[in-house]
Amino acid sequence: MYNAGRYANGVDAADEIAPGIRQEILSGKIAPTAKDVSEVATAEPEERPEKVRRLRMSKEELKRMREIGESFQSARKVTEESMLASVSALVDTMMSSCNRCFHEFPKLLDDPQYRTQLIEIMQKPKNYITIIETGGSPL
Repeated sequence: MYNAGRYANGVDAADEIAPGIRQEILSGKIAPTAKDVSEVATAEPEERPEKVRRLRMSKEELKRMREIGESFQSARKVTEESMLASVSALVDTMMSSCNRCFHEFPKLLDDPQYRTQLIEIMQKPKNYITIIETGGSPL
């Protein structure tokens, strides 16, 4: 069991990265494990944003990511089918994360300035898909 001091330090560190997440955790809106919260404070500064992002992930998303990781570790041979499953899970996770962002920050979609920037950012995966659709290699 994690002590209250480490947990509190993790909440503080997470709130520095994502202001407002303290209230989400304390209100029960999100329910990350005490271990995950505590690890934010002990992580290297450059690793903290990813740790905080994971705090907001649903249990189903985290379970799916763990299963994918375990399948890669336990697989003797990675196949094209397993890689397609991995890519599918990554796309699902990306869309779920985007939906969560849009729910939490509706101005990203409603405000024309933010929407323009969002469209510019989302062009990157769109261009990647276009390369594959036209028979090219994104490598």
